[in-house]
Amino acid sequence: MKMRVLSIQGILLFGFCFITTNTFAKDTFQITLTTPTTTVSRGYDSVEDAIDDLGDEGFSSLTDSYTSTSAASAVLDFRGLRTEVSYSGNSTELIFKIPSLGINKSFNGATRDDSQEMLEEYLKENGDGLVTRMLGSLVAETPVDPVAGNPASFSAQMVSNSFAAGAAGFHQSDESVVFNSTGIGLATGHFEAGDYEQDTLTLPLSYTIHFDNPGYQLRFDLPLNYISVGGSEAYGTALGASLRVPLTDSWSLTPGLRVGATGSIDMASAAVVYAGTLTSNYRIPFRLFELNIANMVGTVNTVSIEAGDYEIDYDLRNTVFKNGFSIEAETPPMLLMDLPTSLQFSVAHTLITGDDVFIDDYWDFSLSWGAHKQANNHGIWSHLRLGGTLTVGNHDYIGGRLNLGYTF
Repeated sequence: MKMRVLSIQGILLFGFCFITTNTFAKDTFQITLTTPTTTVSRGYDSVEDAIDDLGDEGFSSLTDSYTSTSAASAVLDFRGLRTEVSYSGNSTELIFKIPSLGINKSFNGATRDDSQEMLEEYLKENGDGLVTRMLGSLVAETPVDPVAGNPASFSAQMVSNSFAAGAAGFHQSDESVVFNSTGIGLATGHFEAGDYEQDTLTLPLSYTIHFDNPGYQLRFDLPLNYISVGGSEAYGTALGASLRVPLTDSWSLTPGLRVGATGSIDMASAAVVYAGTLTSNYRIPFRLFELNIANMVGTVNTVSIEAGDYEIDYDLRNTVFKNGFSIEAETPPMLLMDLPTSLQFSVAHTLITGDDVFIDDYWDFSLSWGAHKQANNHGIWSHLRLGGTLTVGNHDYIGGRLNLGYTF
């Protein structure tokens, strides 16, 4: 490299204001307790708080009609997975059921609180692989798992980052000076499915090396992710590397590798996730616009991890296909910091195969405006763009984002 400059690329993602939000979003966990005289419900942000309330003390806090000898049954909505707990009259035996998984376990302590603690320890130790089975069911049957199963999840974002790195159009530069770049930004989005809502916040960090050989590019990125579901929170980060290899002036291949970890004590959810992808991008220039066609195939897998006191293993293996195109046209009458600008429209379709996931088929529609990519390396605003993305998927899944990126 003959010269090096520092640039910052950012993306600010914010939910579209026109997307309808549900004021009464569903709690992540909810207990509905029934005694011989009453039925009451309570919502929770933390799985530990919900499980703690499945004994004498918790039931007593839910209703005054409960006593330690009462017959009682409770339905625990575990992030959309129905679980059942019951006590017969004058008994300390706790019966735990998950009808959809065929689970029927009993715990018999000296008191009902002891029985509840036995259940909690059983879940923390992933007894009989129960937690793994529960998590697999959550990914397959609910829209808000933070690890996988929906477009806002950690693994889906890893795939999107790989696709974005490989799908970006490129030009063989005639510049005698090669620039590297460092990126930083802020991203946020809002997604909905049924009664559930997700909010995401991401700090994308990246460093890109542009080689003297035109078109070759090595990119490292480390986005910091946050997901909120009904008051429950999850955090994660993933290190990614992608190498763009130009095969012709118009066609490039980009292999990518990513590994990261995400976890939530609130949701008893955590995983190490790794992904390998290969993206093809083909550029077709026209007189008034440029067309880029991108196709990606990748594999995403999870590894067990501990979150708080819980031993968690999703045991997921998925193959992902993502295909799309973008059309970019210059907007000559409009300048941005004296640089030429362009308008870009893009569409991408994602299909997930392998282990069952709830949202396995979705589309992203994006529109952005800003400095034309041919203006790169000519000024500190050469990457400034403003845009928005609408995501729609099966099971009435919808999400909105607004993005802003800049360089210096």
